[in-house]
Amino acid sequence: MTDLSIQKAPAPVSQRPTIPSEELAQRLTRVQTLAESLELDGIIVYGDDRATMGAGHVRWLVDYFPHFEPIAILVAPGRDPVAITGPESGSYIEASSRFHGEIAVTDEFVHPDEEYAYATVVSLDSVLKRVLSIRPGSRPQLGLVGAEMISPLINASLRQLADITVVDKQYSELRARKTPAEQAVIRYAYEIAEQGVLAAMAAIASGDVTEREVGAEIDYVLRRWGAEGTGIDTIVAAGREHTYPILHRTSNRLIRSGDSVILTVAPRYEGYHGAIGRTVLVGDVDSRVREARDIAIEAQRATAAVLRPGTTAVEADRTARSVLNNAGYGDYFLYSGIHSIGTMEFEAPILASFGDTTVESEMIFSIDIPMFHAPFGGLRIEDGFRVTDGEAEPLQTVASALDVN
Repeated sequence: MTDLSIQKAPAPVSQRPTIPSEELAQRLTRVQTLAESLELDGIIVYGDDRATMGAGHVRWLVDYFPHFEPIAILVAPGRDPVAITGPESGSYIEASSRFHGEIAVTDEFVHPDEEYAYATVVSLDSVLKRVLSIRPGSRPQLGLVGAEMISPLINASLRQLADITVVDKQYSELRARKTPAEQAVIRYAYEIAEQGVLAAMAAIASGDVTEREVGAEIDYVLRRWGAEGTGIDTIVAAGREHTYPILHRTSNRLIRSGDSVILTVAPRYEGYHGAIGRTVLVGDVDSRVREARDIAIEAQRATAAVLRPGTTAVEADRTARSVLNNAGYGDYFLYSGIHSIGTMEFEAPILASFGDTTVESEMIFSIDIPMFHAPFGGLRIEDGFRVTDGEAEPLQTVASALDVN
C-alpha cells in the first residue's frame, strides 16, 4: 500500500497566492507594445468558456473567465482596452474580473433568438472606428489571438472590417517565462493536484468503487483546496479497455484487482493549472504494465535531467523517445509529451520533435510520458517542472509509482 501520510488540510484562503493587479497592468502594456512592434493598429484577444483552451488568452490578460458568451478584448496602443461581448456578460465582467475599460455589446456577440431590452447593442464596425486611429479610407490592421477558436460569424465580421494577422505565436512568447507570482500560483495548483491524487489513492484502496466515484473524490478535494475547476476533465481510466485510448471520461466501471488505473488530475486555480498523471497498479497486474510504467518513469527522469536553459525542443523530445525506443516501447509514444503549462493546461511552447523552441530559465513544463494503443492497454506519467539555471525543479512530491495491494 502506498503511504498516504502527506495528505493535509488546505491552506487558509488568505494565504493562497494570487496574481497582483500591477502585474496585469504590465501585461496590458506589453500587448500594446507588441501591437506597435508589429505595426498593428490593435490586437484582439479572443476567449470563450471551452474548458481546455477557451479562456486562457483572455484570462492571462485581464483575469476574466468567460461564461456562456464569448469575449474579445480589443487592445490598442495608447488607449484603454475594450471588452467586446454579449449583453449578459457586462455585470459579470465587472463583478468577477480585473478588467478596467469599456464594455461594448455588439451584434456579433448577441444570441440571434434572444431579446435583451436592457442592452444597448452597437456594431463591431462602430467600435473599431471609435477606438482605433485609422486614416480615412484605410482598413484597420489588427492582430488576432485565439484564431483557432473564434466562431465563423465573428471571424467573418472581423475579416470584412479589417486586415487580420494571426499573432498567437507572438502572444504566447509574452507568456512563456513565468513571473514569480505566476510560479507561486502554479505551485499551489500542483499542490492541489497532488492532494487530488492522494484522494484517488484512498478511494481506490477502500475497494468496491467505480471510476466515477474515484473521480468524485478527486474533484471534491480539488474544490475544497480552492480549485475553480479543471483544465481537462478529471480522468480515471481502469482496465485495458479504458486505458488503451489516449482520452477517457470516468464511467461506472468497477475498479478490480488486476487493473491498472490511469489518473490525470489537472486543477485550475486562479486561472492557472497543475497537471499530475499517474498509473496506479491494483493488486496483481500484468507484468508488462509494471515494466512499461518503470520505463515511463525512467523516460521522464531522463527528460527532466536535460530540461535546462539552451536545450532545444528536438533534444528534449529525443531524450524522452529514446528511452522508450531502447526498451521497445517507442511505438506507443503517440504524441509530443512536453509542453508548457499556465492559463491553459496545454499551452505553447510545446517541445515537439520538429519544434524550434529553445528552453529558457523560468519556463514551466509538464513532462508527460504517454504509452497508448499497447497490447496491455496504456499508461501515463505526468509531472510539472520549473526550469532553473541548474537542474529542473519538480513541482510535486507524490511518488511516481503508486500501488494498491
